[in-house]
Amino acid sequence: MLGVYKNARGKYVAQIRANGFRHHLGTFATLEEATSVRHKAEQMYFGEFAGQLLNQEEKR
Repeated sequence: MLGVYKNARGKYVAQIRANGFRHHLGTFATLEEATSVRHKAEQMYFGEFAGQLLNQEEKR
């Protein structure tokens, strides 16, 4: 998933790029937790445009 990755210690890190900055959303034990937080941040930062913006970012 875009914005979620596994670090060297085996934890999942969630982040999002918005307003010209990368925002660290947290470190989590499971992929599901990290993904959930990432989705909530997408809605907070991008609202109704979240899906459209992410599709454009994946095409790059």
